[in-house]
Amino acid sequence: MEMKKTSVYLSEEDRERLARLAERKGESQAWVIREALLAYDASLPDKNYAIFDLWKDTPSGAIPHFDDPQDFNDWLDEEMKKGLEQEHEDQRAEAEPFFEAWRARQ
Repeated sequence: MEMKKTSVYLSEEDRERLARLAERKGESQAWVIREALLAYDASLPDKNYAIFDLWKDTPSGAIPHFDDPQDFNDWLDEEMKKGLEQEHEDQRAEAEPFFEAWRARQ
């Protein structure tokens, strides 16, 4: 995925909060912002319900068919959570050799 730099203006309080969140999670500030954007976007309802038709264009079973927006939203929240957790675990596993080397030098 191609990344492009984007500038945002934050209050000092928000900058400190972002730094604390990134440090607490062991992730970059950019990752925290991307994760927050993804969660925010997923929380907004699809006013046209066009997303209900996604199941038609995907492999069988990849996206279940829903008639109730709340059921779909619940499923989507759970899938997003699984994806974020897996991506987080993959990044942690990738970084672990660097953490081990750093700990060995301490």
